[in-house]
Amino acid sequence: MKTVLRSLAVVIIFVLISNGIVLAAPANEKLQQQKDSLTIIKTEKEQVEMKIEEFDNEIEKIMIKTEDNKRKISETEKSIEVAAVEVKKVAKESQKEQGLFNSRMRVMYINRSDGYLSIILDSESFGDFISRVDNIKSVVEFDKKLMVNFEVSQKELKEKQQSLNKTKEALQSLQVENKQKIEKIMVTKESQNKLVMQLKNKEIVAKELQNKLITENKSNKNISAQIIEPQVSVNKSLTKISKLKKSVPAYTPSRGGATVSQGAIVAYASNFLGTPYLWGGTTPSGFDCSGFTQYVYAHFGISVGRTTFDQINDGVEVSRDNLQPGDLVFFGSFANPHHMGMYIGDNNYIHAPHTGDVIKISALGRNDYVTARRVK
Repeated sequence: MKTVLRSLAVVIIFVLISNGIVLAAPANEKLQQQKDSLTIIKTEKEQVEMKIEEFDNEIEKIMIKTEDNKRKISETEKSIEVAAVEVKKVAKESQKEQGLFNSRMRVMYINRSDGYLSIILDSESFGDFISRVDNIKSVVEFDKKLMVNFEVSQKELKEKQQSLNKTKEALQSLQVENKQKIEKIMVTKESQNKLVMQLKNKEIVAKELQNKLITENKSNKNISAQIIEPQVSVNKSLTKISKLKKSVPAYTPSRGGATVSQGAIVAYASNFLGTPYLWGGTTPSGFDCSGFTQYVYAHFGISVGRTTFDQINDGVEVSRDNLQPGDLVFFGSFANPHHMGMYIGDNNYIHAPHTGDVIKISALGRNDYVTARRVK
């Protein structure tokens, strides 16, 4: 009898354990499926956001060209005005010389002279004859030289005006072309923005479902350990920064070129969290990605270039394994670094992402990472 009871107990325990495994397995499997689904959504969203960054970068480059063209147009218009003044000046001088020439002719007519020949024939001696011939020759050559100079000046000024007008027309055509390029990019970009919003909504729903599954199975430590959110790391950085801002002394510019601490740079950069992204933005009212990093470093008296194309050549290159807070990180490609930010530690970086977003901290898990530069 005891043997039978012992055997029955073993069977019951085996069944209970089996059921536990069977119950745990579906829970694990369901949670893993949800995690995979969320990863797919996040990856797709990141790809679309990278595309938007590329569009923003293209728009910024066109805007820089547009501003440069505006400057050139303004300079050309000023040159056209100067040329017009020069034309009037030459014409005025020509009229003055023409008046002197006419005065000489009038004097000759009043004195009833028959031109230069009469003056020569009225010579009183051979010496007087030679002197009069030389004088007449000088006057004729002077008049001829004035006319030639006037014609040359007029021709040069007209050619200059024509060239300047052609330059202005070419620049204005380029402005129209740049405007059309931006409009075309904006149309494509708008569809990408809508897609990002859809994916963000999907991500929210997927996260809520994942959190629900975790809550339902919170007693299972193995399940909880499977979910490692990048946001946990971001929150950790935010907590660190909050403490850092309290401990780092306010920066005071000095003539001695004192070393700037990593903490001071990161703490100052964090002041702009939540600032909206703005094309070509370089102030706290709005930043683009490179305008943000330039502004932060300028606060500490460190000069870096205006664009990602400039800043990717500033300072010295740093390997990903040796990143330190304050290092500039770049994304895209060496030929076209379309985005950048500032590393803050814990595999996170602070950046101005793209239009419709704000300065924030993100995990450095992108697959388009290019390089990093240390500029301090």
